[in-house]
Amino acid sequence: AIRIWLSNDGHYQRGDAAKVEVKSRDDGFLLVLHVDPDGHVRILFPLDPNDNAHIDGGKKYEIIDRSGHEAFTVSSRSGQGTVYAAISHDPFRFEGYVTSDHWDYAALDNVRISTKPETDLNEFVQRLARIDFDYDILSYTVYENVVYGQGTTNNYYNYGPAYPGYYGYGGYGYGGVSFSFSVG
Repeated sequence: AIRIWLSNDGHYQRGDAAKVEVKSRDDGFLLVLHVDPDGHVRILFPLDPNDNAHIDGGKKYEIIDRSGHEAFTVSSRSGQGTVYAAISHDPFRFEGYVTSDHWDYAALDNVRISTKPETDLNEFVQRLARIDFDYDILSYTVYENVVYGQGTTNNYYNYGPAYPGYYGYGGYGYGGVSFSFSVG
């Protein structure tokens, strides 16, 4: 009933902009949530609680931030994050998560997300929904840059992110000499 797409196949480094697209089979009211690797919940869509979140079925929508850019910028160094989209025939109720017509981030910080984000997000959205809803959920991974040292901080190579099956550790420096290592 609803589907999410993430840019870069859900593989990011800190500072990357993440593009999020959503398509619903049916018309309805859309809610898109983001849980960063630190477990903080943010609402990507609608941008403000009073915005019209009604979308047309069969049409793909890009979720953008307030400045018209990609949905979010990856701010964590490494870990797993989650993007969750729900569609309902009735508008969602945001009471308790709004202050002065904007999202109340302190209230959203009280939403606890465990190591099972799907269950936790379903319970959270169920409290917001007036009736049943459909959803999709995707996780993404943030990889750290791996720096391989050549003995000094002036002579190193950056080979980019570590990917699944490869475990890298960033360089460590002392007194102008950097040391780094990798396992895997």
